[in-house]
Amino acid sequence: SYDGIAAIGQCCFMLEELTLSNQGFYEGWLAALSYCSCLKTLRLEGCKQIDPVPGPAEHLYSCPALQQLELVRCNLRDKAGFGALMVTSVVIKELLFQDCWGLDDETFKLADTCRYLI
Repeated sequence: SYDGIAAIGQCCFMLEELTLSNQGFYEGWLAALSYCSCLKTLRLEGCKQIDPVPGPAEHLYSCPALQQLELVRCNLRDKAGFGALMVTSVVIKELLFQDCWGLDDETFKLADTCRYLI
């Protein structure tokens, strides 16, 4: 949830790696990722949905230190959640997809918000 991710970011302010593994998250957790100011690697594993209701774009802020985003066995059909994840990951340099499904051209185009992605 938003409160859980915000608490992790505030209590573990030097956190550099975070792995979230779940079958689904509560709405709005992506907006709290900005509290993880030192986060360099975010790994989502086995997610049915990324964020079913990420909220308005003006409440989504990027993680300034995030360099790597790994998506492992995730369902990427949730375009709103994936798009919001790309907004929070705008400064990443590496994007890894492993055994994900639902990634089509339209969804993958959402990654073009990432400025440094090669």
